[in-house]
Amino acid sequence: MIEYETKVLDIDKEKIISMLRELWAQESEEVFYKRWVYVIKDEWDDVEFIRIRDDGKHTTMTWKWRNGYDVWATQEIELVVDDSEKINLILSKLVFKEMFYRENYRKKFNLWDTEFCIDTRPMIPPYLEIESFSVEKINEWLDLLWLQGKDVWDLWSRWIYSRYWIDVDAQSRLTF
Repeated sequence: MIEYETKVLDIDKEKIISMLRELWAQESEEVFYKRWVYVIKDEWDDVEFIRIRDDGKHTTMTWKWRNGYDVWATQEIELVVDDSEKINLILSKLVFKEMFYRENYRKKFNLWDTEFCIDTRPMIPPYLEIESFSVEKINEWLDLLWLQGKDVWDLWSRWIYSRYWIDVDAQSRLTF
């Protein structure tokens, strides 16, 4: 399954929330995520990994492959698992290039066929992730939210950290 998404860095979180509320987007409570990532392949334009994500209520295991920097360059397969500790124990027994742990807060909004996520992560300003069914739809939302011309990236969060001169490779854990 191809994932169409982009990230807008250095957003004014309260302004974006206000704009989405004015558009009557369906709002969800902010969620705290714990994420474990097991890297299979890690090259500049070819990244493959397995992510376990736990929000305290649900745990998912996702395989992701990003082979480029375009909005459509990510494929993913996700499934629900019932125990993050056990699945992490199983994966920790396998050989991966590296493993790391990350935390973040995420506030979600849904409007028609588009998901807007405001991510807050340790050490960097919040950013907006827009995920939809096409590149054209993402660009329409960038225009409607007055975000065209902003710092828009179609990258994995690791590269976003590098944008702020933070070497996350040197830290196996990023927590609040």
